[in-house]
Amino acid sequence: MKDALRDISENLRALVRNWQAMLLFFATYIALLASIGLFVTTREATIRQVLLSFALLVAAPALFFLLQAMCVGYAETTSAVALLKRSLKGFWKLMLFSIPVMLIALAVYLLMGKMEASMAQTGDAAGAQWPRVIFSTVRLLLFGFVMPLGFVHLWIALMREDVRAVMRGIGTILRRAFAPRSVVTYAFGFVLFGLLPYVLLNTRTPVGREWLELSLLIARVGLALCLMLLGWAVTVGALQKGMRSEEA
Repeated sequence: MKDALRDISENLRALVRNWQAMLLFFATYIALLASIGLFVTTREATIRQVLLSFALLVAAPALFFLLQAMCVGYAETTSAVALLKRSLKGFWKLMLFSIPVMLIALAVYLLMGKMEASMAQTGDAAGAQWPRVIFSTVRLLLFGFVMPLGFVHLWIALMREDVRAVMRGIGTILRRAFAPRSVVTYAFGFVLFGLLPYVLLNTRTPVGREWLELSLLIARVGLALCLMLLGWAVTVGALQKGMRSEEA
């Protein structure tokens, strides 16, 4: 636990000191959020809008994995320019490696939803809540813990080696991913990028004026998004540092 907390605190200080990298993080993050929002709100009525939707469909995943490459690389670069060059050079490996697995994970998620609905319908009223509790717990562990932690370690390896070398050593990489130090580090980081933003988004401050309540809502959303980005970046950097320590 001490090692995990030290890794997180050291990476947080390193990121705060490197303000140029932080600006690069936020610029990419804003572009990612904007592309997702524009994709969701764009109507496919004209040829131009259809082409825009296809462009955004490509841009959003590319920006997402570019951001992940930055999270992996910022602790080992000395400037924002070097970080951007390294991330642009390696993010495509993360994208090509991860998208097929994520599509399979999405299919599993949808299948679990159908199984949960089927079990809830066939069970009696007293036991109807158990499928929801069981599947909610499995989803949280699988998609909120196991998969992200495994992906981060694979991304770290992909930014350092080629795809063939990662495939040959995938067993070792995953064993390190679920080593005690890695698990504890991710658990601490989850508080930063998961729990605190959730509390902020779901905490309502009752006020007498609508404009003030709207302003507080916007402030909470903005702060939650910032915490998600910084918490995730710091957690990935801490996991990378822990992985280097395990290798040494």
